[in-house]
Amino acid sequence: MADPLQPPTPAPCPISREEDRPFPIRHHWILLCAVISATVGSHFAFLPAPSPSSLTHRAVLDIQRSGQPSAKGFFVPSSLIQRHAFLFALCLIFQIWLAHAFAFFTHEYAHAVVAWVLGWKRNPFVLHVPAPSVILFLSQWGINQDVDEAPIFGSGHGIDAALIAAAGMIVGNGFISLPIGRLIYRQAIAHARPGLALLGFWITAASVGNFLSYVPLRTFIQGGDMGSVQRGFGWSPWIVVVLFGMPTALMLVWFVLRIMPETARRLFPSSRARQVVLATLAGFFVFGFYGYAGFLEGGPWGATMSTVSLYGLFPISVLAAIGLLRRRTAQRRIRI
Repeated sequence: MADPLQPPTPAPCPISREEDRPFPIRHHWILLCAVISATVGSHFAFLPAPSPSSLTHRAVLDIQRSGQPSAKGFFVPSSLIQRHAFLFALCLIFQIWLAHAFAFFTHEYAHAVVAWVLGWKRNPFVLHVPAPSVILFLSQWGINQDVDEAPIFGSGHGIDAALIAAAGMIVGNGFISLPIGRLIYRQAIAHARPGLALLGFWITAASVGNFLSYVPLRTFIQGGDMGSVQRGFGWSPWIVVVLFGMPTALMLVWFVLRIMPETARRLFPSSRARQVVLATLAGFFVFGFYGYAGFLEGGPWGATMSTVSLYGLFPISVLAAIGLLRRRTAQRRIRI
């Protein structure tokens, strides 16, 4: 019989799971080192262009004849990475990986922090991490927010579960990673650091791709984040598509028609080949890599939409961005 004077032992948090383990501290250090090395590497990856005032009259004429503007914000290829395709490719691969990891962890930690704020998680910094593997390192596949939704729904707090599920995409990617990506890009352009600008571009692409991978690709299923949103708010998948799908569609159009061509034109004004490479990689990153999510976790509807994304939207986005690049370059040549 329990002693009435003894204070009751607090009940364990209902969302803890014995098979899960916290994100190890050593992994935090690995990610921190990766971020620092990527930032430093991007800082020195490209040399800033000379200012227009430091260019000789002949150099200015050469730039104008090639149709490339000499105003601030455009860069003349002059660094080792810009001159060598292999080093350029390595820089792209590393930055794409880092951008994906950044968008991924802001997404997962947004889930965890909101769950902690609502009282359904003890520690907002604890994530579930499976056994280390190459796939885990490259794509972070299997890491999740370590929030068990069964007790939340079982106690009648479905709205809390829906808020936790929606936080990853809306808060993590919409209000954190996407603005940070644009901020990095703009500050890098202002300070003539095209390497950092390129990293900001990939973070933007990863943030936009995350939206696509959830709405609509993983909306028509009962599980996952969008399934929890539907169950918690009592919505149908079509309501989720309308409410979240319209902003996603506008974001995709904005990225393809403005961000992709503008970035390629600013960072590689004198290299048509690298403009095409950047547009192609960005299109595949968003509509191919993130667009593949429907095949993995989207059910029949998701698989169909992933097919459209991979074989339809991907080539259309690349052609649209390249077409806008050529049109704007031709317009500048006419004005010159």
